[in-house]
Amino acid sequence: MTRVVIFSPCAREEGSDIDLLALLKNVDNFWEKVHRLSSIAYEVFEGLDYQVLLSVIPGTEDEFESMATPLFEYQA
Repeated sequence: MTRVVIFSPCAREEGSDIDLLALLKNVDNFWEKVHRLSSIAYEVFEGLDYQVLLSVIPGTEDEFESMATPLFEYQA
């Protein structure tokens, strides 16, 4: 993993969902990466006292830098 980006448009509002973009060197199997990253995020947030929905989406640095998918088009 090269970095994690919070990309939720409401990320600064209290009680908002947390959407994370995990930038990886490669994403050879998208759904396998989603499952793996979601499992890791669940383990991290499991013991915390937060009632928020957390989603983690995998992508690559190249996709993010070139805005290759619509998901990456929003940047505040």
